[in-house]
Amino acid sequence: MRKRIVLPLLGLALMLGGVTLSGCDKLNEVVSQLGLSNEDIVKGLRTALDSSANASSLAASKLNGFLMNELIKIAAPPEVVDLKSALDNVAANPLVDLAFTAVAKEPADSFLSNNMDDLVASINHAAEKGSEQAYPIFKKAITEMTITDGLKILQGGKTSATDYLREKTYKDLVAAFAEPIRSVVESGEVSRLWKPVAEKYNKVRPLVSGQSLGGYTFTGPEHVNEDLSEYITEKAMDGLFKLVAQEEAAIRENPKKYASGIIQKVFGSLEAKAALK
Repeated sequence: MRKRIVLPLLGLALMLGGVTLSGCDKLNEVVSQLGLSNEDIVKGLRTALDSSANASSLAASKLNGFLMNELIKIAAPPEVVDLKSALDNVAANPLVDLAFTAVAKEPADSFLSNNMDDLVASINHAAEKGSEQAYPIFKKAITEMTITDGLKILQGGKTSATDYLREKTYKDLVAAFAEPIRSVVESGEVSRLWKPVAEKYNKVRPLVSGQSLGGYTFTGPEHVNEDLSEYITEKAMDGLFKLVAQEEAAIRENPKKYASGIIQKVFGSLEAKAALK
């Protein structure tokens, strides 16, 4: 039983370190040279995954963790962008704006004004709050990883460890992220900046839709979502897993930079690399 546990887990560990396996003989040789126990292998693999998960959760949840990272920065929802574009087109033409104002009872630029940057910043700050919930959920999935899970990762691609975490944690993360993000959205800048705009636009849109306003036919979105919580939750999770994948790639490329002693031995030892040449 001991041998059956060691071999697949060692194979997984070496795969994460960027080494390709080529048979049980070489696995046995590496086990012999490194003197790793079952506990060492399991600890090494879990520590590597834990390192990725912890670093990603911390990076996402810190102040400006999303906003200042172009990899995961959350843009305004498409309907918000479409609305801003349509209103800008109206405001750019005085005659069209005059006609729009006559129908809507206020000028186009009074809807979003110059608040887009503030809205985007607030969306990203809400995502930070949700990300504070991520690490304990990742930790649970890592602790519960089975030999079967390990073999699936072994047979997977470059992001197989990240894919494992996504599969095991996605539903729990949605549940954990939803409440803090909604709380921030409803009590903070996101709702203050967006909800009145959305409510007002959804009332005005039927009045201006299809009408010729100074020779211009208004083409704004049919309806905009007044609550951005779900959008932020989805994008926050997407960003978090991008960070996990980035950390996984970094560990594969340079395990000694990120790992504890046991990870360095399993993932980056000269003995292991020499044995597998």
